[in-house]
Amino acid sequence: MRKPAITVLMLCLLCAVTVEVHAQYPPGYVLETTGTGFAAESGEQFLGFPSIRMGTVTTADQAAIVFNGGPQLGSIDQLSYWTYTEGAGTFGQLTAWIAIYLHVQPGKTYDDWVTDYLAASPDVFYLQAEPYYTTGNPVLNTWQLQDAFGGSALKWVGLESPDYPHEAPTLADYISGAATNFLTTSYGNQAFASREYGTLYISAIKIRMGYGGPWANTLAFVDNINIDGYLESFHEEVPTLSEWGMMILLMLTTLAAMWVLRRHRAERLRV
Repeated sequence: MRKPAITVLMLCLLCAVTVEVHAQYPPGYVLETTGTGFAAESGEQFLGFPSIRMGTVTTADQAAIVFNGGPQLGSIDQLSYWTYTEGAGTFGQLTAWIAIYLHVQPGKTYDDWVTDYLAASPDVFYLQAEPYYTTGNPVLNTWQLQDAFGGSALKWVGLESPDYPHEAPTLADYISGAATNFLTTSYGNQAFASREYGTLYISAIKIRMGYGGPWANTLAFVDNINIDGYLESFHEEVPTLSEWGMMILLMLTTLAAMWVLRRHRAERLRV
């Protein structure tokens, strides 16, 4: 009598378990390095085991976490990542920064973007944000949130921008077109962009370490990258019970219990 009840309960559990899945974009990431730059999964420091340990040895090195392809920039309203900095470069200013590669046409890959950029195409655009210009020197050996849309939103410059990164617009300003005539404290109104960027298409988003100058002997860990609700925490998703799963489990467990009670009552009546 117990075996059928156990079977029903197991079926209830199987029906109720769901796997949390990522949003459609991005589809995943790749790690990219040049020279003696390094980027690899690590368990040394992490928010959700593991994280990506990345950095440089010489000023020529680079490393990046690359998310290829994407929708129009204006559809993105969440973009953030966490950094844990152990080596902040020559002047103590550096940690992982972020770059967005944009194209007028949809479906363009990062390689397409580079090809068009080298050909001086007017169809490519670019933005980058270094946390230093928003929050100052990174606090060493602690996790810090770098957020494009939060209360201390990152400041962005690009191929069209003047070199005023301390007073640059936010990503929201580029998306809306406010960056085309942006009021700075020190330099008055400045054109950081020739157009709104919201309708441009994302070719790639990179979380980067390195790029000349003081970029020697840097080291940072990156974790919990959030791109429009897609959370990349560099570990496999564990099956969990969703709210609907819990409701189904409760309902089916109740039905299973009622079935067992009826069988038990029927057994007693036959005795």
